Amino acid sequence: MYDFLIIGGGAIGCALARELSRRGASVVVAERENDVCAEERHVTALICAARAFGKNAPVLAAYAATGEKMFRAYSAALGIPYRKTGCVAKCADGRAERMIADCRRYGVRYEERKGAFGARELFFPDAGVADGCAAVYAMRENAATCGAAFEFGFAVTGVESRADGVTVHSSDGRELTARYAVNCAGNGGGRVARAAGDLIYLRHVAEDIVVSRGAEADVPFFTDDAVVLPMRGACVVAAEGEDTARNAPVVRDCSKRAAELLELSGLSGSDMRPNAVTRTYSEGGDIIVRQGPTKCVTHILGAGLAGITVAPAIAVAFASSYSLGAPKQTIPAQSHVRVRTLSVAERNALARRRGDYAEIVCASPFITYGEIADAVRSGAKDLRGIERRLLDEGESGGAAFAEAAYRALGGAE
Repeated sequence: MYDFLIIGGGAIGCALARELSRRGASVVVAERENDVCAEERHVTALICAARAFGKNAPVLAAYAATGEKMFRAYSAALGIPYRKTGCVAKCADGRAERMIADCRRYGVRYEERKGAFGARELFFPDAGVADGCAAVYAMRENAATCGAAFEFGFAVTGVESRADGVTVHSSDGRELTARYAVNCAGNGGGRVARAAGDLIYLRHVAEDIVVSRGAEADVPFFTDDAVVLPMRGACVVAAEGEDTARNAPVVRDCSKRAAELLELSGLSGSDMRPNAVTRTYSEGGDIIVRQGPTKCVTHILGAGLAGITVAPAIAVAFASSYSLGAPKQTIPAQSHVRVRTLSVAERNALARRRGDYAEIVCASPFITYGEIADAVRSGAKDLRGIERRLLDEGESGGAAFAEAAYRALGGAE
């Protein structure tokens, strides 16, 4: 029997696994896909508490404020790519006033500015951007190093209360038993809650993502319904779309909206590549952190886009509520180098230290065999998992990449 069973291998689930395991608890993560962070690929995450402000969501806002303050040290401990950029809000006056009130309530710094045509803007100097997927991969790897187990392909079909804990059943007949279970299954969180006898209403929002090559913003900004984020060599535009009850929304043509947002930021984009992901919010708009009627089951659902920001704060608060040992000295995740971001001198020095970084698999995008081997070591189980770790949206490694991935996986997928 484990101490904790975590259902869902997203940002919050992996943060919980890391924090609980480094305090000495035995932990298992049950994930229905065959990898953590299974629906994303190098998504640039906005680490900005104010993104959750002005929405009448006090629990989410409090965790976001704490998470933003924690993130620089958190990212340094895990080797997560993170850059403090500040962030601008271009929102309607009503929400701007509510955001200012929340900033004062939660101790988040802000500055008022005059935008274009005299419009009102708020600037948040402590915000930044991070590679959201790299963060989840690092948390998962660190949790595993601290002793956490991961069960993949585990689709929950039943939750059974026991005198000493809870047993969770999967669709393929497996079962896991723990003293406590935590439902942070994201899009599948409502289904898991129902299996545990709790009726939780969630809202699935299809958010359009457009990667625009040729445009690069130094400072991210958000409006009432969209966000523009800088990433390497490109700019990411995300806008909320229609509600959907499905986990795989239809990709809509949102290039026009993306062009409008880029123009608003003073950027000119080209080669726009649309995509869409589903984010999960509670019907009430605030994150759900509560114990259900099934003994020893806690639900943590509905963080939506703020998931990566609130994850460190939720993990520490949850772990601190149990009588566990003091946290171990942080065991860093293994370094995952993106060789294309290095200078020629840095590449040569790295190749001398590790020969597999000298083996070039692709020239464009520039990828080495060492990076592919690192992706497999960090948990990638197939070609898709390696691609998600190393390729940006719209990129393809081609046949050479697939052949090298096949070799790193041991010749079989």
